[in-house]
Amino acid sequence: MIREVHNIDIFDITKDFVDKMSPFIHSDKNGFLLCKQGHIQLSLDNNVFDINSGDLYIYPSFSQTFIKEVSEDFFGVVGIADFDFVISTITPVSNTRQQIYIRSRPCVTLTQGQLNCIEEIIGVIKRRLAESDRPLGLQILSTLAQTMCLEILDAYFAGLSINPLLQNRKDKIFQKFLQDCFRHYKKHKDVKFYAELQNLTPRHFSTVIHEISGKTPIEWLEVSVINEAKKMLADPNLSIKEIARQLNFNDQSLFGRYFKNKVGVSPKKFREQ
Repeated sequence: MIREVHNIDIFDITKDFVDKMSPFIHSDKNGFLLCKQGHIQLSLDNNVFDINSGDLYIYPSFSQTFIKEVSEDFFGVVGIADFDFVISTITPVSNTRQQIYIRSRPCVTLTQGQLNCIEEIIGVIKRRLAESDRPLGLQILSTLAQTMCLEILDAYFAGLSINPLLQNRKDKIFQKFLQDCFRHYKKHKDVKFYAELQNLTPRHFSTVIHEISGKTPIEWLEVSVINEAKKMLADPNLSIKEIARQLNFNDQSLFGRYFKNKVGVSPKKFREQ
């Protein structure tokens, strides 16, 4: 694995590896899954995606992917990197609307040429690991990781015939909100808190977030809370009362009403299902 370079990792995965993981993948990092053999089915924002050999799945930061099923012969490569590292790399060639579009359509089928380019870069990165302790080793790995990010983005845009667009001030406001939301959503669920972090009025802040993303700040916060609640409910060692406490609800019944209103079933029923 690659370490100490913006928390970048690249590793191979098989069905046995997947079976040992939590079915919920939720972090502040960006990532990708390149399926090289077999099949895996993933769910993001209640949308289901079938990933087959030659498909690339882009994992957006501040989101939750659920592993629904995986074939016995599955084999793939996973790469992850810090949000700040990826954003600084792709900002010159994409804006927030395109990044949100990736969240709604995270899977693309690669051409053989695109697959060859991405696999070649992955191979070079792995070979450089043995020299990462040399003076320029980490810098070389960082540069290679940036190249890989751009290759993946280029393959995605080409596959869906999308032209890159530049970012503006509103894009930066939204990206900062995503970071703040991920760090504070358990404790703070009010728009005023996040607006003040950027020295903006709640009204202007809400208008910008909705204009850029199509969702209000409250809706983004609800997504974060519900995703984390689902993840925690999958852990039989956590009581519903403890989950409510960790998510900063005053009592279990308040959490139950909130969850049922958003999901359609009570936390207990969701856990049983």
